[in-house]
Order: sequence, then structure tokens, then C-alpha cells
Amino acid sequence: MKKTILAWLLLAGMLLGLTGCGETVMQTAAEKVLQMEPDASFTLGETYSDPQVSITTELAVLSGEGVMAPMTAEEDGSVFAYTSDDGKDHLYLDCVATVKNTGEDSMNLQEDLLFYALEGDTLYNECIILTENADGTDMEDAGTLESGKSVRLHYGLILPEDTSDAEIEVRFMMPESGEIYSAPLQELLPKAADLTKEKAVKRDDGVSLTLKSAKITNTVEAVSAAGGGYALRPQTEGNQMMDVVLEVANGSKQDVSLGTLYSGLMLQEHVAEPAMIVMEANQDMTYSGTIKAGSTIVTHLAFELPEQPDDSSKVYVYFGGTYYTVTWEK
Repeated sequence: MKKTILAWLLLAGMLLGLTGCGETVMQTAAEKVLQMEPDASFTLGETYSDPQVSITTELAVLSGEGVMAPMTAEEDGSVFAYTSDDGKDHLYLDCVATVKNTGEDSMNLQEDLLFYALEGDTLYNECIILTENADGTDMEDAGTLESGKSVRLHYGLILPEDTSDAEIEVRFMMPESGEIYSAPLQELLPKAADLTKEKAVKRDDGVSLTLKSAKITNTVEAVSAAGGGYALRPQTEGNQMMDVVLEVANGSKQDVSLGTLYSGLMLQEHVAEPAMIVMEANQDMTYSGTIKAGSTIVTHLAFELPEQPDDSSKVYVYFGGTYYTVTWEK
């Protein structure tokens, strides 16, 4: 469990010229923020800069699971998620951006950077701020970013569990100029290419991914001899499964862990559900393993479905730093 962080000390001082901090100061700061009009809108993939930092936003999604690392854990294929420690149910608004320190001095990512969300007159600022490690399988509390360095950052805002995406506005404030950029949450889906069936996409190291099929089914069935005829069933009786079958060809010169290969999300009303990832190997369906150099295996993205996805639902595969959308058979 990661602690929650209130990132308003700097903002309160900036707006009010105060050196102390208390509930009244925080409330006054929040009221001031609500009165501030944004300077401009922002668009995913565009870079916004001031003398201290450049920010390129990738996406913003809601999640009931927590702030999630993009890949799966190398050890067991489970998804890493970081949550509030207050014991309550929440939605987490995960704002993902690449941040570069363009100033001369180091910057504190907990204090010098500010994302927040508005829902009408309600402001959400409680947050978990995390940075990814090199392979994207883990995250840690954001710290100091040295001059000239970049990091992929997750700014996770903690929202009530009944929040809807319809009225949410996402904003961020530049640390040096104080400029505020804003966009409706519904416009902040990942910019993605289509993952076309039977057409391979490739990483720089030579590992490629090919979509073989995607369908809603009662069980996730092994489709190769390596799967040994095994099948995965929903944990809850009456639910169905979304089964996305992906063939992996490891054309690199080294073995690749399933946990560092790819990840998947299903978005329904802008709320993300992580995929379970399995591979067919050793006459079984396994949640971890290694794809040896020069070999080809079959893997699955599996989602459990309490209800049928509608036309606004989307399935994403994150592979090689790129988001791809998957169209399933209907």
C-alpha cells in the first residue's frame, strides 16, 4: 500500500503568500484554484514547456484497482497496483505523462508538479505520485528529477468510487510559469493504432506480436499443443470472458520474460480493468515464463466480464511503448 500525498503546500504558498499550513489554508487554496481559468487546452502527445519542465501527456484513465504499472510482474504475471492506505474504496484517475527537467536545477516531482481534477465545483487533489522503472514492471514514489533527465510519471488522483467520467476535467499547472492546461477526461483516451488480425507489430529488439483472434467466450481455451488442452474459467459463476489470443515471436538475441512483454486494459465508460496474461507452455496455461530467443509461443489476454461490453468499450494492448486497439468478434 502506498501512502497518499497532499500536494498543496506549494500551491497554497504560491497563491496566498502564506508560510503556514492548515485546513483553512488548504480550503482557501482550493477555492482560489476553482476561480482560476485555464490558460489553454492540452492534447495527448503534444509537449508543453516552461523554463523548468516539459510535459507530454499520454493518457488519463479511471481505475478501481489503483494506479497500475503498465506491465505485469515478472515473477507471477500479476498486475502491480498502488492504492490509498485509508481502507476505503476509491476510483483512481491515473494521469500518465513523460516529464523532462529542462531547468538548471533538480526538481522535486512531489512538490514542483501539480495535476488536479475538477467535477463541477468539486476539486480533487489527493494523489499518489509514482515513476516507472526501466522496464515498466514496477513503480516507486516519485522523488528528485535531475536537470536534463526524463521520467514516465503516473500522477494518480484519488476520487470517490461513484465518480463518472462525464463531468471530469483534468488540469495540470506548469511549475515555473504557473500556466494551467485543461482537457475533458473523455478526450484523454490513449492515441492508439489498430492491432490488425494476422499482421505482426514489432519492437526494436525484434520481438513481434500478432493478433490471432479476439472473442467473448465462456472459457479461455488453449489453441496450441503447448497448452495441453487446458482452459481458464471465470472466477464468478455466470460471467463470461474476453479472450484475446496473441502469438509472440521472439526474434531477439535473448530470452524475454512474459512479465516485461506487454499488458492489456479494457475501458468501459473510461474505467480501466487490467487483463490477466497467460501463456501456453509445457502442456499448461501459465501466468509466468520465458520466451526463449528464436521461439514462438501463444499467449492470451483474458478479461472477466460481469456484463456484455457495449460499443463504447475498448480493449488496448500496450506493447513496445505503443498502444494498440483490439476489435473483437461480435
